[in-house]
Amino acid sequence: VVPSGQGCGDFASVAVRARARMLIGEQRAVSDLWEAARKRLPSAREDRPGQPVYAISAAPEPGGSGLRAATFADLELLVPACALAHEGELGIDPLRRDADGFRWRTRAQIDEGRSWLWEEDGVILFKAEAS
Repeated sequence: VVPSGQGCGDFASVAVRARARMLIGEQRAVSDLWEAARKRLPSAREDRPGQPVYAISAAPEPGGSGLRAATFADLELLVPACALAHEGELGIDPLRRDADGFRWRTRAQIDEGRSWLWEEDGVILFKAEAS
């Protein structure tokens, strides 16, 4: 859930019904929502106040890496790596919970141009996805 603006606590019941696993956004908005929903959501695993969030409007110039857009051919390499990142961030193994759904979402990120990787000899050196 990505709350923004004022009065975000008013959406606590929506966040609870959605079984939100992560609240990300402007610190005041997140705090407002969290305070209103905290008794009905699982305990926070981690709090990162002040963590920067970045946005760009144009792609940067390419650097000297092998970073490239992921393709369907990368799916088998990406699924386990994305699952490990998901589990590290949310504490839930998506392959145990819904392997087919997670595989579909990983493929959707690739198909929609929201997945990048730097891979050499079948080893991922870096990967990133846009949620």
